Amino acid sequence: MVHSKRNMDAVQTTVAARYRPSGDLYRLKRNILTLDPTRLAELGQEVYDLSGLANVFFSVPTVLDPEIRGRKQGPLRYRFTSFEDGRAARNTPFPPSTEGFLYFHKGEPEIAGEVRFRICRRGDFDAGHDLMISQTSPHDDIPEPWNIPLYRIAASQGYQFLRALLIQEGLVDPTLMEDLEKLGIKTSLRKPLYALDQPFVVNLAIPNYQPTFVTRKGYTKALRQMWFHDRDRVLNPYSGKYLFIYKRSPSDFAR
Repeated sequence: MVHSKRNMDAVQTTVAARYRPSGDLYRLKRNILTLDPTRLAELGQEVYDLSGLANVFFSVPTVLDPEIRGRKQGPLRYRFTSFEDGRAARNTPFPPSTEGFLYFHKGEPEIAGEVRFRICRRGDFDAGHDLMISQTSPHDDIPEPWNIPLYRIAASQGYQFLRALLIQEGLVDPTLMEDLEKLGIKTSLRKPLYALDQPFVVNLAIPNYQPTFVTRKGYTKALRQMWFHDRDRVLNPYSGKYLFIYKRSPSDFAR
């Protein structure tokens, strides 16, 4: 059966009304009613406190697919911390004061979209800020928003509930998700680039940096860069952070 966007919105609003906050049972279920930041108040999306939780499960009662709607979904995690001495990675809990909403952040280009967590204790989305996360490497301390990128949502079975809700709400083109599913990227890439002219920040204390370019047709790692590396002394005497951007060569010499 084909559902129009208007009909799906009406059904979603009706179903959401049944899952408005109603005590401890509702909070334990953690229902996601919408990922659209403009509809949080309309659908009565409740604020959730994820502080100290290592594995967070949700339900999505407004999704039309009965197989997804009827199951507990997740888990969502803050991050894994790796240890250099060979110990197994540790699942790091969400930090204190992680209270707010999951929402979809539109990217430019569209493939760069991602689900983020908005910290806003009183439910005021515009007055809040995104949950941030630092890289696990001690040399790469540049924070960035905690996120689940579209390529992971498309390829990972555990995120099918996010995919279904994003498509149902018209936030993401279904054909884009089909293309990303074919890429099969099930783990987060380290600071991916979605366009050649996309700016990115580099910590000069890092010995090398190798970004990954991702498009709808495929993904590949760029040539490993050794910026500001003292080859004679085999060390990195520099510090600080710089904003870089790749530029296409006007000549053929780089081919």
